[in-house]
Amino acid sequence: MFTEIHSFLTTLSKKPANYQICEINWQDIIRWYTRGNDDCKHYLVQGLALHSQIREEDIHTLLNISPSLESFNNMQNEAQTRAKTSFIRRVQKNMPQIKETSLTSEQWLELLRRFTKQNSSRLTASFLTHHLSEIDPSLTTGNKEQRPIRKAKEFRHGNKAQPHAKRRKYKDADADTNCLILEERPENKALHTTLVQQGVRLTQLEPATPEKNYKNVCRTPGGRKARELWKHITGETSITFFKHKTPSPKKVQLTENMQEVRKKIPKLRLFRHTEPVFFVATLEKLEQREPTRRIGQNQLTGLSCQKVFAAYNPTVVIESHSKYHWSHLIAHYFGGEQSIQNLVAATAASNYNILDMVEHFIAKKLIEDNIAAINIRVDPAYGDNEDIPTELVFSLTWEETNTPRAETIRINPRSHERFTSATLKTVNFIRDKFANFIEAEPDITSPKL
Repeated sequence: MFTEIHSFLTTLSKKPANYQICEINWQDIIRWYTRGNDDCKHYLVQGLALHSQIREEDIHTLLNISPSLESFNNMQNEAQTRAKTSFIRRVQKNMPQIKETSLTSEQWLELLRRFTKQNSSRLTASFLTHHLSEIDPSLTTGNKEQRPIRKAKEFRHGNKAQPHAKRRKYKDADADTNCLILEERPENKALHTTLVQQGVRLTQLEPATPEKNYKNVCRTPGGRKARELWKHITGETSITFFKHKTPSPKKVQLTENMQEVRKKIPKLRLFRHTEPVFFVATLEKLEQREPTRRIGQNQLTGLSCQKVFAAYNPTVVIESHSKYHWSHLIAHYFGGEQSIQNLVAATAASNYNILDMVEHFIAKKLIEDNIAAINIRVDPAYGDNEDIPTELVFSLTWEETNTPRAETIRINPRSHERFTSATLKTVNFIRDKFANFIEAEPDITSPKL
């Protein structure tokens, strides 16, 4: 029942802020409230209060005494009107240039809903600037302050020891280990010698029973299971690499379910994606993006990513240098939104893996190789009663040298295993090998790779 309620509230959060519940949903609400335990009731009422601005106590009273949809909708209209009026005054204290007529009633309610979602009661200028720019970009376009130009810059002497940077580059303890596995086939024989020299394992693979988290699974001659990691397609030619499943010590096990986490963090509002995310990356969008983010991920979500992981697994230690990052499904660098809908909780290692395998590659194609556009599709996969994905599947398609190209990269956002330099070297080798490949005409023999 908790999962049904969570699915309904997720759908409700995508509706316009002034949306009113229909009769079918109202009957479900009555059923959940009547038959659910105290936790289900509290979670349901909390979600309804967030959308309607009605006090939780009043919703409990209505559902216990007289569960009328008409009464609920009337209460929503009154509550939203009062809350909107009060909220407009608070906004104008922070940003006097924003008038009541600057936004429509629906836009004010959407801004109010976004503010209510955060775990802080503080209304800041950075919060308003960020969300107003998403609701109506024209409101913030003319309000950017020009920073004074720096007249001098500190000169770094080459012979003088420099302090260590606070952000150190991630170093893998075993950079020479290559995790890639390739099935030995006649069609990729020309690549065998080079790949073996790079540490790729060539072997025979047998199909294995698909698992809950991984659909494409094979078994090596030694009996170990391997999952599909990366697939490259050029025209009708394809090559697929696997890797052994991540050992348990190197990935986070979620021991708590979504319902228990909601008790620890009542205002947690992670966005669970039920549909793929699509985006077209172009050089124009990359150049037009905002150079800096108006608001940080922690401020946007109301808490740090490591606290979310700690709520799902109490053994996770809260550290000053976190091993957990909020990860963008569509990179801000390409023009992706800085919003809860575009963020997922992930390990730092998996976030770097996305940067190395996906984002750097797209940037290179757009900037250096002059590719017009790259279509990005991201499919987050979730386990039951969990808000942290089990897998992120990045599907890229583009056209190069008049030949269709595609790649599929599978990232485990719960894994602490970082792709090594040896692994990335092989990936770049295959990409470069296929870069100038031209699909042959039907009556011409294709060039060997």
